[in-house]
Amino acid sequence: MKSRLSALRPILACSALCAALPFQASAGSADVEHATLKIGQQVQRTVERHRFLGTNLGLWHEARRLLDADVQFYLRELNPAFMRIPGGSWSDEYIWNGNGIWDGNKMDLSKYRNGQWQVDYSAYAPGFHLLAPGKPDEWHGNVDIYTLHEFVKDKGAHAIVTVNFGTGSPQMAAEWVRWANLKMKYGVKYWEVGNELEGTWEMGSVRPDGSRLTGEEYAHRFIEYAKAMKAVDPSIKIGGPAASNTKVTFAEPLLKIAGDYVDFISFHTYPVQKQLVSERQIINQAFSLQKPMERLHRLIDKYQPQRKDKIEIAITEWNSKVYEDRDSADLLNGIWSCIFVGEMLRQGVSFATQWDLLTETEEGGHGMFYFKGLRCFPKSQYWGLYMWSHCMGDSLLNSELSGSKDAYAVVTRDDDRLYIMAVNVSRENPVKISLALPGVATEDSGRITTLSHREYFWDPYARTVRWSRKPHEEIVKTGSPAAFEVPPFSVRVLELPLKGKQLRSREAVRNAAIQPLDIMLPDSAPADLPIEGWVLLQNDPDDPKTEIKPAAAELTVRGPARASKSRLSLTEAGDRFYLTPTGTGTVTVIATAADCHAE
Repeated sequence: MKSRLSALRPILACSALCAALPFQASAGSADVEHATLKIGQQVQRTVERHRFLGTNLGLWHEARRLLDADVQFYLRELNPAFMRIPGGSWSDEYIWNGNGIWDGNKMDLSKYRNGQWQVDYSAYAPGFHLLAPGKPDEWHGNVDIYTLHEFVKDKGAHAIVTVNFGTGSPQMAAEWVRWANLKMKYGVKYWEVGNELEGTWEMGSVRPDGSRLTGEEYAHRFIEYAKAMKAVDPSIKIGGPAASNTKVTFAEPLLKIAGDYVDFISFHTYPVQKQLVSERQIINQAFSLQKPMERLHRLIDKYQPQRKDKIEIAITEWNSKVYEDRDSADLLNGIWSCIFVGEMLRQGVSFATQWDLLTETEEGGHGMFYFKGLRCFPKSQYWGLYMWSHCMGDSLLNSELSGSKDAYAVVTRDDDRLYIMAVNVSRENPVKISLALPGVATEDSGRITTLSHREYFWDPYARTVRWSRKPHEEIVKTGSPAAFEVPPFSVRVLELPLKGKQLRSREAVRNAAIQPLDIMLPDSAPADLPIEGWVLLQNDPDDPKTEIKPAAAELTVRGPARASKSRLSLTEAGDRFYLTPTGTGTVTVIATAADCHAE
């Protein structure tokens, strides 16, 4: 049996006798890493960036959350180009129209004949969910297809519809096109045929005779779907195979056999495997797209050389990892997502939809939003996408970052401004980035927008959002040559006007106050393992009502443990430390504010 180390509720103190110092980390509190970002004038690629900021909607989403006023507001703020429906594997398990079969009470099983449901397509009624072909579930979701289409339309986005390959038919898919585009005028352009059908978990991956669906069979069936759907609306684009990973195993037979009918190749990626646990390992997987994208481009060149500029590549589900643990809710996922969107732009992805809008688990879940009681909080991944939506441009510039092992940078522009996104994955040291802009003249002031623990914090013990706020904005002088600093474990975007131009007009952000200063520790922990702890800032330092503005905290430990560091930076609202037990018993941790600015 393991002995336990008990941690009393921490004692918090902020001395009223602090010297009146500017709100900044004290000199020497961290080593500043210096890096140079060389920015070229050549535009590598121009894509409307909101095409990468989409999400997935599910029929299982609760209506009260889907239609929550905050969810509506934040999605409009994000302005994604696409939302994919009706929700992953449900695409192959759901009959989109239940008219003549299910009246919301009773199911007419006699309408299932020759392996297909005989739907009356003369009108629409909510559809139904299957447990197996021909076997309806007792529960058919919380919302229906009409609700999802209307939700997407209301946000000014476009639906990507994944039609039922597993238990549906080409006729069923064609009737959805007819209803959505000809009758309801939703204008759905992108239609996917099936979802992850190479996987045994997907309904339709095992054929009626017990054999596995092959890529060749999928391709021949894809042609039937494409012909039926385009006979209704020739303007639509049809793609697949919505593969579950970057191997995209059905891609080659699909392009070889059905290439003339393929408008886009789609796949999913959750690159961080369960065994990858360190933050560096997780971050490194944001750079996993180059090889699979090169392979897909080679296949398109091989089988459809005459259409290689017309066939798009889409990632219709993505997140850092499948396993919905703390990492999917922590600030780490927002930082990871900022990098991943940049890599999608670099590697030639045409459009993408994150997984997903509202899925929630005890550890946090994949959803962009988290509900604490009746209150909705954007999670870190939302804020990462928000940074791309509000702080970046559409044209990717050639750039090269040197001198840092901790930083990543991507540069975009529009006609009047440069947008430099820099990510610092170090927990300890800031990175100062000097800009090399040969042949480009810029103004000597710009806007910096920051996403850090100061804006978002996930409580790993209560397993809930502690605070979630818009990224912080400030107008800064960049000097000549231009340079800016990126705090530890943060994303920072510098918007820099070209000479004679002005900053983009944006509504000023006033961050709300956050919870009181706290030390976060578990109530008890094993006495033979390091213990993660956090010191969290009392208030928003930019709030004029804040009387004491500590830039750092001095940590004191009493009892059988030692701390990994004695001084913690509070410039980004929180800093992490570890306690290493030296025995069993009770440990008291005291945090005293340092470098205070009292007003």
